[in-house]
Amino acid sequence: PINNRKAKFAENQGPLDPHCSCPVCSTWTRAYLHHLVRAGEILGAMLMTEHNLCFYQHLMADLRAAIGEGRLTQFAADFRRDYHGGA
Repeated sequence: PINNRKAKFAENQGPLDPHCSCPVCSTWTRAYLHHLVRAGEILGAMLMTEHNLCFYQHLMADLRAAIGEGRLTQFAADFRRDYHGGA
């Protein structure tokens, strides 16, 4: 999870998520998204929503594939490790 309202993102020229290929991450920087969110611009909420929907679409596709391949337990362990830092 990323809280893009934090000041540390104000000048960050990287993508919101460097591992994501969604249109938001491949087009806009964290700094621009930070500006939009802090300014209360509706575009900020729209872009963050688009990114989140893309994230969940990929997550569900990967989850379905893991279930179909009989590797759900490993998928869940890998997800917890990568996304929550092992929590």
